[in-house]
Amino acid sequence: MMGGISVHLLMRWLRGWGGLGVWLLGIQAYAGPSSRSTSSRSTSSRSTSSLRPHRIKPSTSPTTSPSCKNLSRVAPASLPSSRGYEKAPFSGPFRDSLLFVGDLMLARRVALPKSSQRKAIRGLWGDVGWVIGNLETPMGPCLGKSTARYPRLCTDLSRLRALRDVGVHAVTLANNHMMDAGVAGLKRTRQTLRQMGILVSEPTPLCGSQEGLQLLRLCVRGKKIWVLAINAVRPRFPPKGFPTLPTPAEVERCVKRLSSRAVVVASVHVGVEYRRQPISWDASYLRAAWKGGARAVVAHHPHVTRDFLVWRGVPWAWGLGNAVSDQRYPIDVREGMGLFLRVSGKMQPFWKDVAIRRFRIVEGWPRRVKGP
Repeated sequence: MMGGISVHLLMRWLRGWGGLGVWLLGIQAYAGPSSRSTSSRSTSSRSTSSLRPHRIKPSTSPTTSPSCKNLSRVAPASLPSSRGYEKAPFSGPFRDSLLFVGDLMLARRVALPKSSQRKAIRGLWGDVGWVIGNLETPMGPCLGKSTARYPRLCTDLSRLRALRDVGVHAVTLANNHMMDAGVAGLKRTRQTLRQMGILVSEPTPLCGSQEGLQLLRLCVRGKKIWVLAINAVRPRFPPKGFPTLPTPAEVERCVKRLSSRAVVVASVHVGVEYRRQPISWDASYLRAAWKGGARAVVAHHPHVTRDFLVWRGVPWAWGLGNAVSDQRYPIDVREGMGLFLRVSGKMQPFWKDVAIRRFRIVEGWPRRVKGP
């Protein structure tokens, strides 16, 4: 109480000093909202959507640079749209957002989506800036040694075009199927995706230039957001040239190195197929990414959805399930979910809204879940 009275008297006294008083009052007015918002954050609930917007002092850190030139393209300016976004598909409030979905398996019995399906899928994603998935099917032809239980999965040009048409903006390739068409197939997949305007992950010299640690560089609200794609699953019949799996210690060192340059989101391909509960192997990789400084951690590969939580300000999605797949049994493989992150202008946390969007897999493609 006494501190509030003294500040009030000081302000009255400064008003009598003309320009100097106005200048000091301007500093106080700039800092005021920031300090009030800090106190409100300490007493707010777990949800971040209720926070009031506040001004943040500009920083010289590279992760808050006003532009992301020479890094990657920004959110697409135009895209086939739906749900009333035909004129300005990214003019809504969610252009500054990311939506991570699970495994994209464009192979076998997955048929090309019809026009109505494409429109419905784009409506399912909503008005987001980036839709990011894990592509498990490189461009064919596939290599040999494929079995029913351990198949090699490859796709073709028409299905990759369908992926673009349903509104997927970026994909990661660090998974156990990335070499199913050999080294040449992986290279061909990257070239084709770039020509289509789909951003794709690549090895980075910052982490040893290995295919097990790939980097996807995004730019949202002038902030560098780097998605580190990590593969922790070895195929049953690894083809020649399949990269060695990175260790959790290597993952932690890589994330630390990247975190000094940008905001890092870890996308980990790990887990036992069709098992809803993670094992210690899964936890070791997700924990290593978190210890290295990842601001969000997502996992895929089990083909079923797992738990989600926000712990110490970091969203953890232990399993996103399938996003595109012809799998039918067990029944759980027909479910998927997406992690929605709306990027803030702050450094910690880097998101201001987090949510889960659930959907079902019908005829190989995601469909909105009806009901509450």
